[in-house]
Amino acid sequence: MKKSRLILIVFLIFVLVAYLFTAKIYLPRLVQSEIANFSEDRGVDLSAGSVSFDFFSGLGLRDVRLGDSVAVDRIKIRPSYLPLIFSGEIIINNILIDSPLFTIDEELPKNIIKIQKKGEQKEGAKQPGRNIEIGTLDIDDLIIKLGETEYSLRELD
Repeated sequence: MKKSRLILIVFLIFVLVAYLFTAKIYLPRLVQSEIANFSEDRGVDLSAGSVSFDFFSGLGLRDVRLGDSVAVDRIKIRPSYLPLIFSGEIIINNILIDSPLFTIDEELPKNIIKIQKKGEQKEGAKQPGRNIEIGTLDIDDLIIKLGETEYSLRELD
């Protein structure tokens, strides 16, 4: 009886340590690395100030920037884990983009074109290999800036 309790306690500690390592260290570093690779491959200045992950609430990005053209306070991505585990399908239940600011200037079209052009990627750059299904996309407090004038849209679904 005592041996089975000890095994259970050791197993639970292992699961907790594995979760903490994956959620707090490995996945945030992986996402930051992928953002840096994407930015370098596409020749755009894309960055995220911080990345967090929790199995219950999903992936969180704060202070996301695309050059001087796009700034987002927070992006929250909630995936569905079962299809990913059992079939390798990537299904995103919800994406929340909170307080994006789009500055319409000469840089915005250039950055968008760089992101979309696949033929101009550096040689050896990774190509996307999977389709991603997205359930809902919520955009809260969108601001579009034209020159010195800002236009605000409170909520888009």
